[in-house]
Amino acid sequence: LQDDSEYAEKALELSSKIKDIHEYLVELPYEPPDASLDCRVTYQDSCHLSNAQRVTAPPRIILNSIPGVEFVELPNASICCGGGGTYMITERNLSLRILKTKMEAVAETGANIVATANPGCLMQLQMGVGENNMPVEVRYVTDLLDEAYRKEEKE
Repeated sequence: LQDDSEYAEKALELSSKIKDIHEYLVELPYEPPDASLDCRVTYQDSCHLSNAQRVTAPPRIILNSIPGVEFVELPNASICCGGGGTYMITERNLSLRILKTKMEAVAETGANIVATANPGCLMQLQMGVGENNMPVEVRYVTDLLDEAYRKEEKE
């Protein structure tokens, strides 16, 4: 719409108001939970969030704010997991090779949870965990935050 005389300005104004939930929470700022999750977590950047939107710090800030979360950086976290868009369908063999490398990196961290912020990454990583019989959960960052809040309510 940047070349559309009628909508360019409106589109620019609207796009400046749209934020990823992780950005939004960190900018609020949100109240970190008090309850401890007691887990070791690593984080896989999603290509869309990190490359297109340039959002990398907010998910990590949230993870590090949850008591009991031992955050360990995933080696090459910004490199695709092989699940981007339809890539896991259209380029299946290459996608699986990329995933194999990613799962080796996850194993190196010793994490029992790998967090992400993208449904494609979530599905791809879940497949990798399952196929490699890894004792690792794949979760959204926001789900971990929600779990800590819910645990807090029960305590």
